[in-house]
Amino acid sequence: MTDDELRAFQKYLKNSIEKLPVQHTVVQLALLVESETGMRPQEIQALKFSNIVQDEGHWVFKISDSYSEPSKKFNGHLKSRKIGEWRLTPPITNDLYNMIMIFKDKQKAFVQSKLLNNPKNLIFLSLLDFRLAKLGNPITQRSMNDALKNICNKIGVQSNGLPLTCYTLRTTTGTRLARLGDYSYASNRLGNSLAVYMRYYVKPLNRGYGQLMDQYLKL
Repeated sequence: MTDDELRAFQKYLKNSIEKLPVQHTVVQLALLVESETGMRPQEIQALKFSNIVQDEGHWVFKISDSYSEPSKKFNGHLKSRKIGEWRLTPPITNDLYNMIMIFKDKQKAFVQSKLLNNPKNLIFLSLLDFRLAKLGNPITQRSMNDALKNICNKIGVQSNGLPLTCYTLRTTTGTRLARLGDYSYASNRLGNSLAVYMRYYVKPLNRGYGQLMDQYLKL
């Protein structure tokens, strides 16, 4: 997504979250978190409220788990990481942090009123599918992908022939982080090796090296 498309996407989500009842905002909030952090969908599904921590004055997620839809179980580790290993995500805005805290109270009240179960204290517990909710399962990746496609169609996001999925948001975050110039920080926060990060997220930003060569000759 372009910067303008991302802003329009996030604005649409925020407006929806403000207007809709809590059970209809779970997927929207998940997409909003993904649009700011670039987490993998499996990591989003495993998020707990306790994962929200402070890092040098900013709100981030400290994550160490992911969810497997085929087995409908939590993996107990991140991709290519050992059990117990964790990483921090890119920071989220204060607005998003406040939205999550408001959602937390609404979710708790809804779960209690419907006699549901949230033993892992998941942020994105399925609230529309009571069968999943009673099992303590999160929203599905399909529900996130379907909502993302629907919103992108409504706001006119240009996919340029590429599929629109949650990984679209991860790619967008990756390229935005690349602008900071600290690729080590960016790759670490996304959970990629530096080599993988450079291959997938930095290369698209290279629009020729003329300016760099000019700068080199002036050294």
